[in-house]
This record gives sequence, C-alpha cells and structure tokens, in this order.
Amino acid sequence: MEWRDVVPYGLFKDDYRGFRHSIDKCIIVYPFSIPDRFESFCSSFSLLSGFIYQPDKSLDGWNCYFDKPACSSYSWYASSFWFPHCNVKYGAYYRNMNLSTKKPVWEKRQYLRIEFNPNKVYSDPCFSALMSCVSDYCLCGVLEEVDYAVDVPASTSHVITQSLKDKVIYNDSRYYGKRHKHGRIKVYNKGKELLDKDKIHIESALSRCEITCKYQMSLDFSSVSFCSSSLTDDNNLSSNLRSICDLIILASSYGEDREELLRRFVPDKRNRDKLLPYLFGTAECVFDLVFFALLLSEYAKLYNFYFYFAGSPVIASCHNVLDLVGGWYLCSRS
Repeated sequence: MEWRDVVPYGLFKDDYRGFRHSIDKCIIVYPFSIPDRFESFCSSFSLLSGFIYQPDKSLDGWNCYFDKPACSSYSWYASSFWFPHCNVKYGAYYRNMNLSTKKPVWEKRQYLRIEFNPNKVYSDPCFSALMSCVSDYCLCGVLEEVDYAVDVPASTSHVITQSLKDKVIYNDSRYYGKRHKHGRIKVYNKGKELLDKDKIHIESALSRCEITCKYQMSLDFSSVSFCSSSLTDDNNLSSNLRSICDLIILASSYGEDREELLRRFVPDKRNRDKLLPYLFGTAECVFDLVFFALLLSEYAKLYNFYFYFAGSPVIASCHNVLDLVGGWYLCSRS
C-alpha cells in the first residue's frame, strides 16, 4: 500500500526528492474580543457541532472543566475541553505578587489556547465548527508553537542528525531535546507507527522528521540531513579509518546506529567529516524554510493567526518568498 494514500494530511508540499512537508502540530492563542464570553462560546460551539460536554468523565472522554481554581492540577487553566486530536483551554493563570500583603495572587487572562494536529482535523466538522466560533468570538491569534514535519521515503538510518541536545534512542527512533522546547527534533519510523497504531502495512520504508519551533525564536534547519548513498570503495582513506568504516557497517547490520557509532569511534571531527560521505553519501538538508513559510502562511489565512520567528536568515528569506506565500506574518505581539 502506498504511504501517500494512508498517511493523513491537511495542507502539504512535495519537493523534488519525493519528501512530503506538512505541519504536524499547532498551538495557537486567541484573545477574546469581549471578556468573560467563554460560557457563551461553549454554548455556540455545542449548538453548531453537536458537541456534548461530560464534566469529569474519563481521560479519553470529551471532558470539560469550568471555574477551576488557580492552584488546580489542570495546567493552570480555568476551563478545558477536548475532542480527538484537539485540546482547548481557557483562562490562563499568571502569578503576581501583592506588594501590600507580600502574598502571591493569581490573575486570569482572557485567552483561548487551542492545541491541535492540522493533519488529522483538517476535514473534521467538529474542528470546523470550533474555528467558526473562534472567528466570531476571538481576535487574531498568535502561533505559540508548531511542529514542522517532513516524511522521507527511506529508513531512519539515512537521516543524520547533528545536534548537541540531549539524545534518547528507542529502537530506530531518535529524540533530541525536551518536549515543547524550541529546537526539539524527532526522527522515527513512521511505517512502524502506522502498523502498531492503525494496523496499516505500507510496502516501502518511511521515516518522519519533526522539529519544534517556538514563537519569537530563531530557526535552524541545518542539523537534520538525508543521505541516499551507501558506502563506496575508495583508496584515499587511511587503513585505520577504513577499518573503522568496516566495523561501523558490520555493527549497523545488527541494528546499531551508524551515527552514534561514528561519534563513539571517531572523536576527531575532521576524521568524522572524511567518513560521512562513505557511510551516508552526500548529505542534503531535510527541512526547507520556503516550504515551512508556505505552509504556515496558508494555515494562517485559514485559521486567522500570525507568526513570527526571529533571526536574520528568516527575515531575509521572507522578502524573497513574499509574492509566493501571499503575505508573511512578521508582526510583533501587541
């Protein structure tokens, strides 16, 4: 079965290599146009979508929490409800210090925080009803966090990640950095995930690369590369490096990670750079700034939000793709 037919996508872009670029997760914060309208918002959403609130039901139900105190365990939000692949929170609490009593006080902000997976809710009528209510009750939103995903029709061994963040390896999946932190990278076997979760078997290998991007942070997409070629014979390598190459290839045939073995056996970066083309072939960057900008711009028009990422490379590139994307959201938060 062809993977393009079974993997869910909302908006996507295909490049010349056959890689598919998409947005895997968004967190958008919308301020209410008039304060204290969350109850009315929920009523409108329920009427429009047929959504039934079941307070304090079960973890996998459609739950709703109203008027929770600031010190509740529910992530410092007053209210919340969710449905598949979408989580809505309202009333973020912020801690301030009362100067007269010297005691902390909690201030509730009139914000609506929506976390969702665009690839899975793109055609969901319940989510369409939610965004219709957002357009009626809320002002323009701000993109707080986004996961940029690229599907690569190859095994994870062809993906090289040069990151200094903390690394966690689980089978053939690699994770760099902490959850919800800017620059977190995930490289995992998408085909195995489809088989384990959805019982769908695809014929070819498929890897997914994801990077988390946070509002106002600078972007660096250069740490994840794809190499299609395998080891080639060459007499220019020293006998020592040639032996290390053979050892790494032998160990990787038993499931060991080539990149990890290369770092362990070759501490010198100059020698590692010599071995890279022999072990992995010519490296190409997986992520692409232009595709990322195109996808975000289309989603921004669809869901009424703006986004901003700092750093001269992004700002310089936005002028080049301005005509292509039909506008770039680079406003600072008001």
